[in-house]
Amino acid sequence: MSARFLALVDGFLATGSFTLFAYGATLALRDTRHTVQGRLLIALLFCLTFLSFTMVPGAQLLSPPLFTFSKAIGVFNLGLLWWLCLSVLRDDFRIDGRATVGLVALSLVPSVYFVEHLGIDVPFGGTVSRLGNIPPMIMVAHVVWVALSERGTDLVEPRRRARLLLVVAPLLALMVSLLTESMESPHLAAILRSALGVLPVQLGLLFWLSSMRTEPLQFKPPAKAILDQPRVDPKDLALQRRLMQAIETDHVYLRPGLTIDDLADLLKAPTHQLRHLINTGMGFRNFSAFLNGYRLAHAKSALSDVDRARDTVLAIAYEAGFSSLQSFNRVFKEMEGQTPTDFRSAALSLNAQN
Repeated sequence: MSARFLALVDGFLATGSFTLFAYGATLALRDTRHTVQGRLLIALLFCLTFLSFTMVPGAQLLSPPLFTFSKAIGVFNLGLLWWLCLSVLRDDFRIDGRATVGLVALSLVPSVYFVEHLGIDVPFGGTVSRLGNIPPMIMVAHVVWVALSERGTDLVEPRRRARLLLVVAPLLALMVSLLTESMESPHLAAILRSALGVLPVQLGLLFWLSSMRTEPLQFKPPAKAILDQPRVDPKDLALQRRLMQAIETDHVYLRPGLTIDDLADLLKAPTHQLRHLINTGMGFRNFSAFLNGYRLAHAKSALSDVDRARDTVLAIAYEAGFSSLQSFNRVFKEMEGQTPTDFRSAALSLNAQN
């Protein structure tokens, strides 16, 4: 194939990619702006829209200021993609200090490329360019780790499947990258990246967004079902009775490292049935959150006990089933708004007054 023909096809695909990203951003703005996940999706799609504009043939000649602005906006696409993946995978995702540091780190190398595009020399620019693939690789590794390591405690079946997709997708992207990086023709490489990577993702996303409401991004049922109280399926009532006996009488939640598979074996029930009961019937989206409610109640009782004032917080944390003091402190502060030590001091002071 001639270089001219490949350049025309490359330009056509680049223009189509820009159009699809812009359309997707419009749909996302229409339907998903009311949730954190939706707002992050909107920001990412607008970022990718501007970035894809820079690849449209003649974009720099048509509007040089817009071209430069688009380059600048495109700096944040990796960080926003990371935020979006974490927000979809974790119910407790927050844009805090650590998340902000991650966004800045992922934007550092693209920022250097942008500054060099402006004709400004950057110290150690060559070193940064050679190390440019490291931050994206770390990002992908982190997303894959979160997707796999937290899958066992995830009770939401569609999200469990999505976790596997977030593992397979980077591997496919890596295969496409390896396939195209050694090609002599940059236009042919760009065509294959678009045909095998970008366009399938865009079309799948647009198909999803075209009939979408807010709930799918959070892996929740339609809004009407959200208003209903969780109800146990009649076929799960016997399992629920066994579950509550194991929790309230046998105190199985005190076992460190208890998994939903362990609990299912103990109750002699299929794991998927137990997962469905705790999620749909009892309203929990995460197995750890289900256990932590009981574990915190046990820990609070122990921390408030005057007779146990000499017991360390660490000993009580382990007794309650937590695997480490760090996780105990984090969960306790998230759910109670104060540290275990502060809670204990207030509780013991109140008991002393009474």
